[in-house]
Amino acid sequence: GSAHLVPSSPPAVKVCLTEYDKKALRVIEDNARENSLEVETTEFDWFRPRGSDIMLDVDEWDWFLFADVMYEKRFIEPVARVIAMLLRQNKGSQAVFTDPQRSSFDSFILELRNLGLHVDTPAPCWASLK
Repeated sequence: GSAHLVPSSPPAVKVCLTEYDKKALRVIEDNARENSLEVETTEFDWFRPRGSDIMLDVDEWDWFLFADVMYEKRFIEPVARVIAMLLRQNKGSQAVFTDPQRSSFDSFILELRNLGLHVDTPAPCWASLK
């Protein structure tokens, strides 16, 4: 899953949107183009993160936004590992995770904490990670 933010004016930042499914990635690209947004896109597999181009440029990113990626329990461990890896590779970065309150959310938060991440959950459907 993914979420799309459309600013009132183009951002002065680099934005990269990821998706595993090639068809969904094309929809994301079309949506960005239709909204006059300049974004990069790349395929990303939670189970093979090191094979993705996004992992090569990880030091360039200040924020990591994860939207509705916990739709299957099998993603708890790999998603948590990737988030921990991203944040450890770039000490100044932060992550925000949103979820439509799926049943796996609490287990996911526990896994993040088990990996040593500081997790704030100001609302039941999102978390801020450091």
